[in-house]
Amino acid sequence: MPATRDTAMLLERLASRWADTPAVTVGAILSGLGSGGFALAILLFALPNGIPGPPLPGMSTALGLPIALLAAQLMLGARRPQLPQLLARRSIPGAALALTLAKAAPVFRRIGSVVRPRLVALTGRWGRRAAGALAVLLALALALPIPFGNLPPAWALILLALAMLQRDGVVMLAALGLGVAALAWNATVVWALLAAGEAALYVPRGWMPEWLAGSPG
Repeated sequence: MPATRDTAMLLERLASRWADTPAVTVGAILSGLGSGGFALAILLFALPNGIPGPPLPGMSTALGLPIALLAAQLMLGARRPQLPQLLARRSIPGAALALTLAKAAPVFRRIGSVVRPRLVALTGRWGRRAAGALAVLLALALALPIPFGNLPPAWALILLALAMLQRDGVVMLAALGLGVAALAWNATVVWALLAAGEAALYVPRGWMPEWLAGSPG
């Protein structure tokens, strides 16, 4: 059975389990993966931020930080994903998570013919470590409250996870390119916000009332 179909079945099962749950902890999400590895964990944590629509307050941080830690473990060659209790206790609304997973499941059922084993050497040990290093940066960017900054890193993380799940080197290359572009986009947004803030704080002396501007010299 293709990995994408396995993933779709898992997403449907988890969506059904959490549909009526008020809040789902990050630890519960990780344990719900069973024997799933880093790629599946990163995929599941990135999905809620990769669906277009109004973001839930705090979701990018609640899921971005665990992704960063998991990606760091992947980069260092750890065998199984683990999270400290401080992050595992973070929670997100169960209904919103279930809806996201339910929407994503049919997509994974259809992409089996597109994402498949190719250039598998790029998804080997060193490829996965490189993916982990990039995923750390993407996850940190995802965790920051950057306007319009959630979708690009989330999509890059989803592609990285898919490439590792299906051992698709072509998708891995696309994910690496998208990841670099996402980081550049977020850096540009942050720079623009800082420049706008600096401009807003600077008011030319000629625009100020005489009593506020003060006398020269």
